[in-house]
Amino acid sequence: MSDAQDDGQFWLRVSDNKVVRASEARADERIGPYATEEEAKHGLEALHERERRKQAEDDSWNG
Repeated sequence: MSDAQDDGQFWLRVSDNKVVRASEARADERIGPYATEEEAKHGLEALHERERRKQAEDDSWNG
């Protein structure tokens, strides 16, 4: 892949949970970038965990 966006970055295409390079999915179809394929595989899990932590912070802030 010669696309400059593909240089060492991996993305998770959310429609099918497939690890791809930038040129393989539109920007609105993917999350990332991730440094490794393994990180990208767990992208949704990491996203959900960040959301849970943020919600817990918000809940504690709001009382």
